[in-house]
Amino acid sequence: MLGIKGDYFIFSKKEKRGVWVLGILLTISFMWSGLLSYRNNAIPNQQKQWSRRQYESLSNHSYDSKETNSLPATFFVFDPNMIDSQQALLLGMSSRQAKTLLKYRSRGGRFYKKEDIFKLYGLDSLLANALVPFIQIQSPSGKEKSWTINLNDASVLEWKQKTNLTNLQIQSMQQYQKSHGLFYSIYELPKVYGITDSLFQVLKPHLRVDKNVKNSLNSRTMNFNQWKSLDLFSDKQIFQILALRKKQGGEMGWKNLVIMFDLTQDQATILTSKIIIND
Repeated sequence: MLGIKGDYFIFSKKEKRGVWVLGILLTISFMWSGLLSYRNNAIPNQQKQWSRRQYESLSNHSYDSKETNSLPATFFVFDPNMIDSQQALLLGMSSRQAKTLLKYRSRGGRFYKKEDIFKLYGLDSLLANALVPFIQIQSPSGKEKSWTINLNDASVLEWKQKTNLTNLQIQSMQQYQKSHGLFYSIYELPKVYGITDSLFQVLKPHLRVDKNVKNSLNSRTMNFNQWKSLDLFSDKQIFQILALRKKQGGEMGWKNLVIMFDLTQDQATILTSKIIIND
């Protein structure tokens, strides 16, 4: 038995060499595995926790994946009373929050101090805190507030001298008036091509509209509220007028209205004195 066991564990020179090579390979493998494990555990727990918080922080800025696929990556000095929607998106706001901001300002809302940004509906507090250091609210001097300009009767020269608008922007306003009639509210101005919301916010304190301009309404372009302001027609009649105008390709004659609604002479006179209308 002892002789058999002894013979069994006797290796040739070639077999011994193979065993040594195999042992070396196994040793290298274990050392490499240990080195990788050490490197993975080298990051301090505090840094791991920070990385996790950073990821969660950035994830919160996505707000609604359906609205935006980008994370807030650009912070710059801004005035919430003047930025436009594109700038709001660059600051990390979602498209819905940018619309809320513009809607708030269009209704006369204003940010008076940095902390007012927290009052913006739907804005995440984490993003709001990040934005506060970059907010600089401009306060126009009394001299800057002193001038005004009438949207309906200002000349090209007056627009240039007071507002520094480009020729293209002034021409766009004139074209808008030709197509839609005179302005009835300063809040119509952002509808003009080339007038951005941020530019409108700068001009807004100086704008005014003279609503008592004779024949300022045009029957070809009047909307429901403008017809309503005449106090001559019921809601049902106004819908009939709009339908008829659409059917006739935008044309609306004075006789059409007088006959359709059996207007009195006084009513007909008031109609021609308030609006521009074909015979």
